[in-house]
Amino acid sequence: MHEKLVGVGTLDEDIDAQARWIVQALRSSGYNVDFSGPSLCEIDRFIDDHSRHGKPYKKGLLAGNTGIRLFSLGALVGEVIRRELGGMWGTDDEDPHGEIDAALILTTGGTCGQCNES
Repeated sequence: MHEKLVGVGTLDEDIDAQARWIVQALRSSGYNVDFSGPSLCEIDRFIDDHSRHGKPYKKGLLAGNTGIRLFSLGALVGEVIRRELGGMWGTDDEDPHGEIDAALILTTGGTCGQCNES
């Protein structure tokens, strides 16, 4: 997996770019992902394959550049939910912790928790 650099646009643009990047990266590693609900099972399988008890395997695909990879996986999970249920990202480009504080605001009025609450 070669990382795409986060921070090239607004946080909304970065979320979209990283979600698209991780789809391609996961596909190239044999995971059947897109932006549909069933992709969540493949993301779960990827995490199970490359970590144990919340820690990446030393030689797994989460071992290097873990932060950007987790951000990208979170962006993809959020995008799957957003596309299935409707909604928009609640982001603040002025927040120095914006990547952590981003939340998905659903059209139903609910919020898929901020990353720091997960």
